[in-house]
Amino acid sequence: MDTIEQTVGKNVKAYRIARGLTGRELGQRMGALCHKEGKAWPPQTVYMMESGERSFNIAELSALSRVLEVTLDDLTTGDWFRKQATPFEPNALLRAKLEEIAHEASKLLDIQHQTTS
Repeated sequence: MDTIEQTVGKNVKAYRIARGLTGRELGQRMGALCHKEGKAWPPQTVYMMESGERSFNIAELSALSRVLEVTLDDLTTGDWFRKQATPFEPNALLRAKLEEIAHEASKLLDIQHQTTS
């Protein structure tokens, strides 16, 4: 049986992917809500959270539920997926990563175009 950290971590990752957010975007949004200076959560924090290696305080759980547009109960139980009309798509993680890479490539091409113009 999973620990609460593992359950929440798995759910956060699944909801993040379902919402089309990258880990970096989640970290930025969490930083804006949880950090006094709005400093983004580092990628290591997001990774540790999603892999169940990090505990949460109530402010973080509340912020996660706001960012992911789910309830605290959804984060701790995973009931949100059962309420959806379509099942969770396992390839969503790959799609989200490919979109992130395409976005970064587009930014690099824009920079290259600006420097050659």
